[in-house]
Amino acid sequence: LENAVQLDPDFARAHAALAANYWRVYDNNWARSTGIPYSDALEKTNQHLAEAMKHPTPLAYRTAAKQNFYFNESSKAIAQAERAIALDPNDPYGYEAMGSILVNLDRAAEGLDFINKAMRLDPQSDYLYRLGEAQFHLERYQEAAATMLRATKRNPQNEWNYFLLAAAY
Repeated sequence: LENAVQLDPDFARAHAALAANYWRVYDNNWARSTGIPYSDALEKTNQHLAEAMKHPTPLAYRTAAKQNFYFNESSKAIAQAERAIALDPNDPYGYEAMGSILVNLDRAAEGLDFINKAMRLDPQSDYLYRLGEAQFHLERYQEAAATMLRATKRNPQNEWNYFLLAAAY
């Protein structure tokens, strides 16, 4: 991706992918494992996101939504997720992003609708964590536990699935 933007500095999709990758480093505390300091990851996220937003893609909007949510800019996060969905209404990731934001804003019933839409668009997806999270926030603990059991079987390496399963129990 870095080579792509060197060859074509206006390649918005590559900038969006770089912004998303650097954001994951920052958001997931992967500095040590990637060797990219947090300050650099955030700086590179912002640089590439600014370039990507010159010709925005759904990925650029989703990354901006996640970043805005992280920094407590909820209304901006929702607006960016809405733009991602509007730009590509068949992209399940936009619905997943919106669902996650709404669930974490104590709007779990609304978020669940978006998560279910994402799962309908991509039945093979790994959105079970998001589904269980919404069910948990709605105090549907038995459903959340059942969902998280499925999630742990599908992806036994994801420790977050076990955390949510334990909380549901």
